[in-house]
Order: sequence, then C-alpha cells, then structure tokens
Amino acid sequence: MQIPLDYYRILGVPLQAEDDLINQAYEDRMLQLPRSEYSQYAIASRQNLIKLAHSVLKDEEIRQQYDDEIFPSHGSAIINGDGNMDMSIDDALSLSETSIANPTIEVDGDLLLGALMMLQELGEYELLLNIAQSFLEGKEPLEEISTDTNQLQSWWQDLILTVISAYLDLAKEKWHQREYENASLYLLAADAILEQQNVFMAIRQEIDSDLQKVRPYEVIELLSKSDSQLVDRQKAIALLQKMLDSREGIEGKKQDQSGLNTDDFLRFLQEVRTYLTPLEQEELFKQESSRPSIAATYLTVNALIVRGFVERKPELIIQAQNILDHLNQYQDVYLEQSICSLLLGNINQAEKLLNHSYETEKVKSIKKLSQGAPDLVPGLIVYAENWFREELFPQFKNLDKESSSIQEYFDDNRLQRALENIAPPEISPMDEEDPLSLLKDYPSEFDQQETPFQASENNPPNISTPEIEKTEEDSSLVGFSSFLEAEIDDNDEPEEPKNDNLISDTPEDEKETSSSQNFSSSPMIILFVLLILLGIFSALFYRVFNQSGDGNLEISLSQSLIELPEELAAADSSSQPLSPEMASEIINGWLEAKALATGPDYNLGALDNVLADPFLSIWRGNINTLRNQSAYRRYEHDVTIEEVNVNPQNNMEANITARVRENSQYFNNGQLNNQQSYDSNLLVRYDLVRVNNRWLIANSQIIN
Repeated sequence: MQIPLDYYRILGVPLQAEDDLINQAYEDRMLQLPRSEYSQYAIASRQNLIKLAHSVLKDEEIRQQYDDEIFPSHGSAIINGDGNMDMSIDDALSLSETSIANPTIEVDGDLLLGALMMLQELGEYELLLNIAQSFLEGKEPLEEISTDTNQLQSWWQDLILTVISAYLDLAKEKWHQREYENASLYLLAADAILEQQNVFMAIRQEIDSDLQKVRPYEVIELLSKSDSQLVDRQKAIALLQKMLDSREGIEGKKQDQSGLNTDDFLRFLQEVRTYLTPLEQEELFKQESSRPSIAATYLTVNALIVRGFVERKPELIIQAQNILDHLNQYQDVYLEQSICSLLLGNINQAEKLLNHSYETEKVKSIKKLSQGAPDLVPGLIVYAENWFREELFPQFKNLDKESSSIQEYFDDNRLQRALENIAPPEISPMDEEDPLSLLKDYPSEFDQQETPFQASENNPPNISTPEIEKTEEDSSLVGFSSFLEAEIDDNDEPEEPKNDNLISDTPEDEKETSSSQNFSSSPMIILFVLLILLGIFSALFYRVFNQSGDGNLEISLSQSLIELPEELAAADSSSQPLSPEMASEIINGWLEAKALATGPDYNLGALDNVLADPFLSIWRGNINTLRNQSAYRRYEHDVTIEEVNVNPQNNMEANITARVRENSQYFNNGQLNNQQSYDSNLLVRYDLVRVNNRWLIANSQIIN
C-alpha cells in the first residue's frame, strides 16, 4: 500500500542531513515509545519502518537513488559526487513542494501499522483516518495483512488504538483553538468506536472525563453563535440539562465532572441564561422545578412575567401570579405579586400586596416616588419599569432593546383584547397541598374564558409616570439573588411571624371566612408539614446562596461570567489599573508561554491566554516552522518594567516598555546548535489590547 510518507520525515531530518545527524535521529526515534497499550507487534512494525528509513538514508548510493525518485528532475543537484549538498535547505524544501507534492513509500502488511502510527506521530491525523477508514468499513481485506488469526486480532486492536489516538489529538487541537463543539465531536467519534469494539475501557473513561470538561464550553459556544440554528440551541440545552441532572439540580451537591464547583456553576448558569429566550428558560426551569427546586420555580416565574409583558399575554402573568401565591410560603415575593397585579390592571390588589412586603427599603422607595399621588401606583410603575429594564431583560436573549414602558404595555390593543377574554384558572386541591406541583401540569396558554374583572380594573385609565429623579434606593430591585436570601434571624429577638402581620391587615369578615376554611384537622397537618419544609429549604438556601464574603458564595444577577473554568476564579481586571506589577505579570506570562510553545512539546495552547492577533498568528507560524525543522528552544528570562501607558483615548489599548534579558538555546534533532543560540539584553515595547477583561499582547517592537 502507498502511504504518503518519506524517509526524511520518518527520521525527522532535513534533506541536507549528514550521516551524524541521521544516526542521531535514528537513535532518538528508536528510544521514543508509543502508548503503552500498543502490542509488541505494533512496536516492532514501527521500529522496522524506522530501521528501513535509516538504512536508505545512511547509504550514499541508495540515498542518491531515493532522491532521484522523489525529486526526478533535480535529484542530481541535491547531492554531488562528494556526498555534499549543492543547495540550501530552503531550496531543497522548495523542490520538495514543486517537484512532487506528496511523496509516498510503499509498505507491506508488516510495516503498514508502523506507517499509520508514524502518520499519527507527525500530526497527519486526517490522512491517517482516511486510510484507516477503509479497514474500519471493511473495504480493505484483512487477510492481506496476515493469515495468523491471533496476530490479526492484535493488529486490529492496534489499528483501533491508532485511530483513537488521532481523534484525541484532533480534539486537543480543537480545544486549544477554542472550537469546543468540534473537540466534543472528535471525542464522541472516538468513544463510539471504542464502545462498538468494546476495548480499552481505561481510555473510554479518559474520553468521558474530557467530554464532561468540555461540556460547559460547548454550551456557551453553541448558544452564543451569531447564526445559531434551532438544532444548535436544542443541543446546548440538552447538554445543560445533563449537567443539571448530574448535579441533581441547581441546589444539588453532586458534581458533574466539569471542573466547576458550586460557585462556578452558578455563575456559569447565570451566563447561560443571557443566551436563552424567555420561552427556552420557561421550559428549562419548569422541568427543573419538579425536583422540587424553589430556585428553578422562581426563574420560571421570571420567564413567564417577561413573556407576558413583552408578548402582551396577560394569561402568562396570571400563571406567574398563581405560582407566586404558593411560592410566598417559602419567601417574601409580595413585590413580584404586586407587579403582576399591576400588569393585570388590578390596582387595588397591587397596592394591598405591596403593603404586605417585608422589603421595607424598597417599599419606602416606591412610596417616596408616589408622594403627592392618591395611591402608590406612580412609584410602583417606576419600580416595575426599572425592574424589567435592569434586572429581567438583561437575563434573556434579544431583550436588550425591548421597551420597559408600562404605558406602552397598557396602550397595546393586543393587551386590551386579551384582558377582556381571560380569567384566572381555578386551583385544584392537589395544587393547594403541594405548592410546587402547580408547575407540573399548567398549560402553556389558558383557555379563553369570560373575565370576572370589573371594567375599571381591566381597562385602567391612561397611566402617566411623573418625571421623578431616580434615587439610590431605586436601584435595589427584586431578583434571583434577593429572592434566594433566606429570612433567618441571627439576633436574639425572634422575628414576628408573617401570619400575624397578614391577619392585622385582614378585614374581620375575611378572618372568619379564612378560619372556617383552614382550621380543620387535615389542613393543620398540611400546614405543619409545610412549615417543616420551609425551615429545611430556608436552611438549604442560606447555605447555598446567601453565604457571606468570608470565602463563601454571594451571587447577584448583575454578575457576569467572562470565561469558563480556568478564568472563572480569576479576578476581574477591568476595574484594576494597569500597574507596573500587573505589567510584570503580563510580560513574564508571555515569556513563560513562549518557552512552553517553542519547547520540545510545542504547547501552542499556552499562547492563547497571553497573545492576540496579529502576534498570535505570527508566533503560531514560528512554532510550526520549528516543528517542521525538528527544532526547539529553551529560554531563561529576566524582566524589568521601564514604562506602562494606557491609551487615554481608548482604555482598551496600552503599551509596556520592558528591559528583557533573554538567554536562548537552540536544539535541532536533540543537538545544541550554538550558532543559533544567543544571550541578548533588549529594550522591547509591547502593544496590548484588552479582550474579555484580560490584557493580551498584540504586537512587540525591539527599541534597542
């Protein structure tokens, strides 16, 4: 079989390589061993191929014949009669590109596996997979490889291992290029082959671990695509659901092997929400609420309210209101209930609910905004508009330009017609016994019925909001974080029970009706159970969502996730000045990354965290050149920051001037080359840009 390789590449030597270099490269190749899972047959096949390449290139006459074959028009010009080169390596490489684009060698069955392994080592993954595919699909007869059944079985497993290694290397390459979906696809392809063949269980476990780690990256990538299709969004939500299932929900204590701890996962979830539409969030969190999950229940309410407001569908507001009525047993949500009543045109009910709220500072703010008015409607309108604009809309996809005007909401003819044709649904006894069960079966849209609302409530008068200056208190809005703050009193004086306050504001006839309905033996048991559940959930949420700043969690919806796992713990640099200390960290970080990238492992991924284009592309090219020449460098650095400047017209740009002492040793095929090594003391200017709140180097210039 013809394999796209040549003996120079197999040994990793240039065309002008002399005998000493060829012998050294041969010894190095023989010492390098493939993965431990390979059989002795595979190792022997690889070694025999290396020996063949060495035997051809070390003999001048045979080498000349080989060069004439792969460079038919210029072979005699490469090596003269004395065995010396008549042209430079660049000229020879140029000939290799023009004379024959893809030189090949012919290998028999015993060397075929070694050749495929060599393609994998040289990074020719696509070529390897194309050749191996014919065997995997049964197009190439295995009998030509060997007639020994045991040997053929070993050969087959070695072939599978080579293919899997290629897929894993491709996945790693895509990961470094931040193409997380493609990385996941390669991992899944490898896993599918191993599952089908039922081999290498340890490698399957490694792949499963990598799939878990790439999952949050992939979710964000799929959802944040500017041209994301429905299939991409559905895939992303399915992956997110798997993460939630593994963690047993938002409040779950289990891990999903993604590397995200509880704090990181909550920030990740908040970032994901900004890419989801209100309907997508409603469907996702409605399902989550059935665990049960109070947090998911509240997020479902948010999605319903936003949809009802934006789409002018008050029936969705009614759904949210009914859920809030039961959710109030766990947390004070009177403000949200008051806003729902306002949006349904029930002004009296909105004001009554507002007066029940324990959010005293927020209620004071609303009352202050309503000074001079006969009721609290003006302040509540301002508060609701701010809530939509600052708290809710930013947490949903494509709502950044949506109007939060309550006046526009009520002026919409669609809303007027909807208010005339809906009625709140009746709540079944089952719902009353299980508050969270209300989410399990509610319809997406209520059946249109005659409304019992009075005309004055359905069709409120033209509402005009007074021009009132926004106070500091206005900015304190209800949200996910405030909802999750458990009402646990750490003081000696116990807080008055919520029910006492409610009873004091309830008319006597309502009290009697309420008493006659509630004080029977069965409801008392239900109430007792609910009080116990309230205590459990309050303690749970206090631990998970309301931990203090001594290293514990405190989450706010305004908090933004910039990057995923490794960046999640990093401090936000956007608010920090570019100090000399920070500049020193940036430059030293670049020099360390350069040492890793140009070293023997060619770690290109190290550059992604420190460089931006065009500098990133330039250095990727430099390192590929080193790799092709089988060369690498070792560095020692000493840095002194001379000057730091941020562009006053654009704080996203800066430059750093640094004195850099750089000692570099150049190795070619494992041998130190003193002519290419150097020890320099340079004054360098680095041009920086800020990307995702991180300073990256976009260019550099040697000043002296």
